Amino acid sequence: MNYSWPGNVRELRTAVEHAVVLCRGEKIGARDLPPSVRGVSSGRKSDEKTFPQNDLTVKEAENN
Repeated sequence: MNYSWPGNVRELRTAVEHAVVLCRGEKIGARDLPPSVRGVSSGRKSDEKTFPQNDLTVKEAENN
């Protein structure tokens, strides 16, 4: 939600494709997004304060 998307719709598409490929279950979570979108540098673990713990289904995310 806080990412400014400095690229364009292609960057969004790439991020969604990345999340779909890395998704470990039926729900895409913040951990599935590319590190650049999560605000994580290559040397840090994901920042749990940035993203809520509950994951959304794709349909729930589309409705928000």
